[in-house]
Amino acid sequence: MAEKFTFQEYWDDPRFTGKRPNFEASLSHAYGDNIYHFAENGEWIQEDSHHSFAGGQLNSANLQRDTGADAVLVGHDYIYWGGAAIDIPSDLNSELETDRLYPPARSHRSNFDPQFIKKVDDWFISIVGRGLQGRPASW
Repeated sequence: MAEKFTFQEYWDDPRFTGKRPNFEASLSHAYGDNIYHFAENGEWIQEDSHHSFAGGQLNSANLQRDTGADAVLVGHDYIYWGGAAIDIPSDLNSELETDRLYPPARSHRSNFDPQFIKKVDDWFISIVGRGLQGRPASW
């Protein structure tokens, strides 16, 4: 993680206006993730996106899940494989015994042994190719 913003800061930052959904451009532009900000009255706005219902109607379930923490994390050194994800080496998952490095559902972990973090970091650094490497599985 390189930077952390509130949703409003992310919305207002000119570096991320290109991350707002644009249904007049390519399919990838229609899936922009810069969709949440506040109205003047303090209410959340969910822009027309794949997270809202047809016609830009508010999807309150997505709003509540997505904005549960008012934090947007931005990374610069990442790999996105989409539907062509590579396998995590079995030794990295087996070390965790009952837990997994990659949860089987939307979730996260933040409690790792420092030596394990180093092993994962070394593995990540060794991977050739950065940034967008594949399309989402649903495309």
